[in-house]
Amino acid sequence: MVFHSILFERTEDSIKKETVEAPVFFADLNLDQIIDAITVGKQEYNLKPFFYTSLKDIDAIKYRHEIMRVLKIKFCLSI
Repeated sequence: MVFHSILFERTEDSIKKETVEAPVFFADLNLDQIIDAITVGKQEYNLKPFFYTSLKDIDAIKYRHEIMRVLKIKFCLSI
């Protein structure tokens, strides 16, 4: 099995249409400040659309949850 992405299980599942602007509620929840802090100094990678674009496919959401579970386990074991 070839690894393609931590965000999408299959290459064809990648974002078809990026959301280039933050959703309106981001400012209300201060998520805009969090995303700005995460992406500072990394503008050349154009990371913000990954945070702005919501997933609609339940399998993609489950895949990301599984990735986070694995990362949490690996992180906790390395401490």
